[in-house]
Amino acid sequence: MYKRILSFTMVFLVTMGTLFVVTASTQSIEEMTEFEQMQAEMETMEAFVDSEFGEGFFQNQQYALEIADQMINMFPRNRSGDIMYPEFYGGAYIGDDGRFVVLIVESMDDTAARSEVFSSTLSNNINYRNVEFSYSDLTGTKDIIFEIQAERNNLNCVYARNVTSLRVGIRANRIIVGLEIYNDEKKAGYMENIFNSPMILFEQGVRIVEMVPTSDYSFRYLEHEYCKYYVCYCEFDYSNNEEQEETGGHIEVTPFNDTTINPGDMLFYRFFNQRPTGTMGFRVRRVNDHATGFVTSGHIWNFEGQRAYTGGWFARHIGTVTNKSVNSSLMDASVVITNDRGTPSNNTPMGTLRTDVTGLRYDEFGRRVGFRDFWEGQTVVMFGATSASLGFPSSIGRITYVGVNVPDIGRIQMVRTDIHVRPGDSGGTIATATLQTAGIVLAGPYNHGQGGRPMYFVPAFRIIDTMHPRLERF
Repeated sequence: MYKRILSFTMVFLVTMGTLFVVTASTQSIEEMTEFEQMQAEMETMEAFVDSEFGEGFFQNQQYALEIADQMINMFPRNRSGDIMYPEFYGGAYIGDDGRFVVLIVESMDDTAARSEVFSSTLSNNINYRNVEFSYSDLTGTKDIIFEIQAERNNLNCVYARNVTSLRVGIRANRIIVGLEIYNDEKKAGYMENIFNSPMILFEQGVRIVEMVPTSDYSFRYLEHEYCKYYVCYCEFDYSNNEEQEETGGHIEVTPFNDTTINPGDMLFYRFFNQRPTGTMGFRVRRVNDHATGFVTSGHIWNFEGQRAYTGGWFARHIGTVTNKSVNSSLMDASVVITNDRGTPSNNTPMGTLRTDVTGLRYDEFGRRVGFRDFWEGQTVVMFGATSASLGFPSSIGRITYVGVNVPDIGRIQMVRTDIHVRPGDSGGTIATATLQTAGIVLAGPYNHGQGGRPMYFVPAFRIIDTMHPRLERF
């Protein structure tokens, strides 16, 4: 899959480059307006997406997302701003052809249900499916199951500890429970000891870990003066001594010119490294003092105040970790404020990363309008340092589930995709098909340190919303 994407992208970019050379007499790349540049990038992304998912998928999906916005705005909200989903509503997703699919509870009158919320124009452009359970019933029951699972897990219940994920599957119209040991005995034990409901559907689960090579699974080594596997560990004190950390033991630091750091670039927390420990996410600015930097994963750093590097062997020191948020079940992120040798950008191999954030919207009362801005089946692109170093400048896939609880890493309300992720991609940029900022890479399957599918990410709107001091994209 990735080889095909890469060859296609290269051919396409060569074609575009030839086009610009031919027309250089009338308009160079530098002379393009911002709108024209964005339009050219969207044409690139459209061809990229359609090559993977079929002709017309990109345009169908863009129209589907517009319909989704209109639909969500039609639903009432409570005083807290939370959506009050109608009882007839079973959920919605992006179909295999990119079109919008809405689920209607089959026990209710379809015609009355549709006319209650959807305008006639909107309704004519939606595919409908009848289902058994309402979305509000599924999400409410999932929350109850989560509490029971947590209680049983604290009591060392083997059936609770066997759970790898818990989520609402929109397309399946069920609560999906991932089991590491997947057999009739474990399924029956779960139903007897945790929760029994016709809403539950079991699947083969996989153990999930954070995608950073320095994790304790399978390859953390302390060697004498040489490097092994992913990360170099030289034998010296890992204290907060900045001078010692800067020199990497006894290596002199040579001055470097200004370094531009792009979304997807590799990051290190040691001066002398072989493989990336993480990846740059997206550029931000602190609201209080306008200091610039970027967001990445929190779990790739050991402490706040740690120095950040990029550039591979004899890496450049480009900033300092000022925020590290990993204790919340909803968050795993950090902010690196760059120094005068590090300049963060919005440039990706596929075009300019947009500064607007998926889901970061407010209603007329100033209340956040949130999580349903991600949809099952929606296309997303990942820019990860390890994947890029292996020849994949970007990896494309689709969102498989929204609002996933992942017990292995103590996280809830994550977004799951079918993108292949590798150790070192942690913190990498997740963007939509229109290069809107969507999130950062969090975790993937254990798989003996080789990565794989699925990949989980932290939504960017949650990072912007909750990090302190406050952040903004620019």
